[in-house]
Order: sequence, then C-alpha cells, then structure tokens
Amino acid sequence: MGKKRRKKKKSAGRIFLEGFAKSLLIMGMLFLTGFASYKVSLFYFHERGVSGSSKASSVIQELYGAVEAEDISKNLIYSIENESGKLKGMVLEVFNTYTGNMDYITIPANTELTISNELYEKLLKAGCEAPQIIKLSSIHKYFSEDTMYEYGELLLNDLLGIDISYYTVMEPEVFEQIFEKTERKEVVQGAETAVVQTVELWTLKESWCNEWKAVEKTEEAIKAYMETSYEKCKSNLSVRSKKKYATAYLKWDIDYTYYHIVPGVAEEKTYEVIPEDAKKLLEQVLGNSTYTEQQNGTIATLDAASKNGVIQILNASQINGLAAQYKTTLEAQGYTVDSIGNYTGQMQTMSSILVREEGLGSDLLLYLENAQIRVSPNLPAGIDIQIVLGTDADR
Repeated sequence: MGKKRRKKKKSAGRIFLEGFAKSLLIMGMLFLTGFASYKVSLFYFHERGVSGSSKASSVIQELYGAVEAEDISKNLIYSIENESGKLKGMVLEVFNTYTGNMDYITIPANTELTISNELYEKLLKAGCEAPQIIKLSSIHKYFSEDTMYEYGELLLNDLLGIDISYYTVMEPEVFEQIFEKTERKEVVQGAETAVVQTVELWTLKESWCNEWKAVEKTEEAIKAYMETSYEKCKSNLSVRSKKKYATAYLKWDIDYTYYHIVPGVAEEKTYEVIPEDAKKLLEQVLGNSTYTEQQNGTIATLDAASKNGVIQILNASQINGLAAQYKTTLEAQGYTVDSIGNYTGQMQTMSSILVREEGLGSDLLLYLENAQIRVSPNLPAGIDIQIVLGTDADR
C-alpha cells in the first residue's frame, strides 16, 4: 500500500493574507453597493422630489394634497444657513402661467406668528411640540431639518390663507446671487390713523436678471437652465415637474416683475403680519391681469384709492415752487393733480391731507410722512383730496 500524502499546512501568514483579501473584497462590494444606492437615491430625489414619508409630509398631503406643478405656482423660497439651520430670508414667488406675471412677496425672517388653534391641534397630533407663537428665524429650534421646511409651508398656508405649491431651499450664498435686500417705504393703515414704516424687501439682483435675459428663450434652453439651477438648491418639487413651467416662462417679462412685502407692523425686533391684509394682498396678486408696465418705485399698497381721486395741492410753506415739485412727483406715480396754488391762510409748519371721504389719502403718506389726514366735506367742487404743504414738506 502506498503512503498517504499529507496535506501541507498553510502558514499563519498566508491564512492572514487570504482572510484580509476576502475582507477587502467584501468591503469593496459593500462600498460599491452603498455608492450605487446613494447615486440611485440622488437621481430619485432629483427627478421625483423629496420623500413624503415624514409625519409632516403626511399632514401636508392630508391638508393640501400632493406636491405638483400648478397653473399658478406658489413657491416658498428659504435662505437657510447650512451649519446653524437659521432662516436668513424668505420669499414667496407667485408665477401665473396664464398671464406670465411674476410676483415676489417678502416675508421678513423676524416675523412672529400665531398658529391657528385648528392647525395647532393637527400639528400636535403629528408629533410637533413647538409653541403656538413662533418666530420664523427660530424655526430650526422647533423642528428637525427633515421636517422644518414642510412645517414652515404649513405655517405660511395658515397665515396667508393659500395653498403653497412647493418649497425651495437655498444656502445664503446662492440666495444672495439671485436676490438683494433693499429698503422701501410702505403705509400701514391702523384703526384710526395710518403710519409709514421702512421695511426690508428682497428683489431680484440686476446681475441675475441679466443672466436670465441671456438665456435663449426656447423651451429646451429654459429646461437646461432649470436643470443647472436645481443643482444649487433642494426642493420638494422634482426637476421633472419644474420643467413643466418652461413654456410658461416664455411669457414672463422680467422687467415687469412686481415686488411686495407681506402686510404687517414692524416692531423693534419682530414683524407682526396682519393676516386680513395679507390675504387681501394675495387675492390681489392672484387676480391681476397681465402686467404691461413696470412697478413704481414704492411698494404697491392695498389702499391706493387716492389714484382714483382728483387732487389739489396748496403751498402753505412760503417756499417757492414746492407745490409744483409735488405735482411732478405725484403725477409721475400715477396720481391726478387738477391744480396747484398758494394757501390763503397763515404759514403752516405741518402738512395736511384733507379728504372728501374716509379711506382716501393714506397712500399719500409715502410722500408726506408727517402729514395729518382729516375728512373735510367742504372741499372745492370736483376735488377729492386737498394737500396743504407745510414747511415739513421741504425735503
């Protein structure tokens, strides 16, 4: 009988190397699988939008339906610091595909709002433990990053009385490549009087407007521009759905873009929205016919009834040419000035706005901040508003 051959024992070093090689192979396969899943997920979210599996998403879908492109797009744009998650700016972009109108409504980051009882109860059921009074700039403290934007959408729906179509999130560096912050004056009509306040307004930057104008106005070129833009932000509306707006964007004349600030009262550190006026502004924007002229230099106010009246300007300041200056200014802004002249009484230090009926004149405070508005039934025939210029009108 032949001798049986003995198997050679593997050395410890060889066993280690073979095991190490197998481990590397398995790790490599796991990495490739994970990487492939990552890429598929990116493609999925890019094409189809963010996941709707969160409780917040369920609440939104329950209240307002699924996210999709609409004929009147209402896009809530966030400017969010990447590291802290703090809100730096917020703009509601309203695009009407029928008229080609584009409106941007600034919602100040320091806005403080009270959630309605109805919505607050639903948020509590969804696991939200935020207080009922919320400051938008601190929204990151109340909600996780995964749900913050969706909850923000719900809060603005509740405040403005509309259904926001979708949201877009940008880092401040990207947001400020598109928008710039300017200061404008607006009139706030109180119960008994009106006041003028200076507010911050986000408007499109000239450099970005020029970039948009340089895009070839074809459906294909606009879709390609959208594709590139989507790489710099995130949204719960997919790029595929966003591209449905490409044809409608051909109607948009960027020079006829209108800007507004959500109506409210600016306090020292907070901005309190007036819900009734905010809803009126949205109704007005959504109902406007096609814009055929540029917006004037001031924010469009809700009470612009003075433009439908006839104005007389009297100079009580004894400053030569002051009435003529105001006539030129007001006519350039669309007001009707019937006549100017000198006031027959004593010199006045404070200006007055005399109106035939209550509700007129508050928009004129944009030009005469310290003027007092009084109802006067004894105005000259054919005159609805009489402006008496005091020395305070010499600017």
